[in-house]
Amino acid sequence: MLNIFVSYDREDADFSEVVQVKLHKAGYEIFMDQEQLNAGDNWREKIDQAIRYSQALIVIMTPEATVSSYVNYEWAFALGAGVTVIPLELRATEFHPRLDVLQRLDFTGKSRPWEKLLHELEKASTASTVTTISVSEIAPPAVKRAVAALDNLDAKEHLLAIENLAQMDHPTALAALAKALNHPNKSIRIAAAFNYPDRKDPRILPGMFEVYKDYRMVEFWYRQKSISLLDTVEQMGVIAVPTLLEFLQHDNNKIRYEAIVALGALKPADAVQPLLDALKDADEYVRIYAIRALGNFDLLSNESIAEHLRFLLQDDDERIRAAAVEALGKLKDKQAVGELKRLLQEDRSDIRSTAAAALGNIGEGTALPALRAALKDKAIEKEVILALGFLGNSSAIPDLREILYSDAYTYDARCFTAISLLRLRDSTVIPDIVNMIITNRDGYYEKIELIGAMVSFGEAAVTGLIDILTNEPTDSRFQEEAANALRRINTDAARAAVKRWEYKR
Repeated sequence: MLNIFVSYDREDADFSEVVQVKLHKAGYEIFMDQEQLNAGDNWREKIDQAIRYSQALIVIMTPEATVSSYVNYEWAFALGAGVTVIPLELRATEFHPRLDVLQRLDFTGKSRPWEKLLHELEKASTASTVTTISVSEIAPPAVKRAVAALDNLDAKEHLLAIENLAQMDHPTALAALAKALNHPNKSIRIAAAFNYPDRKDPRILPGMFEVYKDYRMVEFWYRQKSISLLDTVEQMGVIAVPTLLEFLQHDNNKIRYEAIVALGALKPADAVQPLLDALKDADEYVRIYAIRALGNFDLLSNESIAEHLRFLLQDDDERIRAAAVEALGKLKDKQAVGELKRLLQEDRSDIRSTAAAALGNIGEGTALPALRAALKDKAIEKEVILALGFLGNSSAIPDLREILYSDAYTYDARCFTAISLLRLRDSTVIPDIVNMIITNRDGYYEKIELIGAMVSFGEAAVTGLIDILTNEPTDSRFQEEAANALRRINTDAARAAVKRWEYKR
């Protein structure tokens, strides 16, 4: 049903009801503000929306109407929104210049041209412009105007039109926006994809992926909308998988990279074989992205993944080998431990460090001797120290304690050592760790991690955390972290300490 807005002064309410009856009989839906606004409504917002979504606005013109701020606002807003305005002169009056140029209907005599009014309304409802995106004849003028703007040459107008469509609460606006997802103009397709309100609709994915043809567009769109492609895909879930699998065959490698990353985040079972096939791709980065994605899957349900990745440990390309090492570590593939220990002797330090981290992730006890021996390798000492903590074998505690108290190691190395000792549940080092946090200005992130790790010791860590909290020279950021840690431990002593600290601040 077509919507018509009737604007009138209160003095002409009786006649406006006659207009309403006539138009209802002709099949029109009427909005009359005096009847349809409730107490407490934001009248301007309601009026604006009603006018914007109307096919036409009839303004009943009388001397009283010409001085009515409401009537003048309504017809002026309609003209600005591109809505057809039909002046209906009920009593002789002088028109505003903007209305005077419009074709008026003379209702001042006894013979009133109702048929002419219906004819003008029919013209307003069927008036259309040929546009690339078709739009329903009953679409509000605001929708039609936004769709028409997509056919001009100004890219800024395209973006504004898409944003306007996305903000309109009208089914024809959403339908137009959906059609814009397949617009011939690439910038319009992308804008529609990033502004489409239903973020779980897989139709938005082609437009979102298109930005990867030009990374300048990636920077622009993610700065403008703060919408991550990966977040969108994860929110969409398995419904995105068919589209992502199609993108694995895209002729643009950058789009293939992003499809692989997204599949690695979703981890659908039907993506395993396509990703394994990608390991043979001619593009090196496709292979690397595929390796990393496969490292996210569940090894128990996809044993073939580890077999293919172990084979890549012999690859001639160092980057392929490094990616395979990292993925096998994430998969916790115990069968790779022997080869990973061998890689601790690799010429390249990046391969050695990745192998050490992978051994720590796998947590296989037989790797302990090789990791202890690798402590002498200064190029990878951080990764080895942390791997010993992840390994979970208390036999590494003596070696780590030696590092913690040795001047031969840097402060950073000692911080990593402290983190590993806490992971191995060595509570005896807590006082020394507290002293490191209080007395040394370096290692911000390491200190934050140390304070967080102390929480798992519960009451045994309370005294040390209180020392950090109450030591005046301590950086306030670390005091706040210590307070948070004490709140999580939540003993009587911890709560009391935090309360005293908050009072003194």
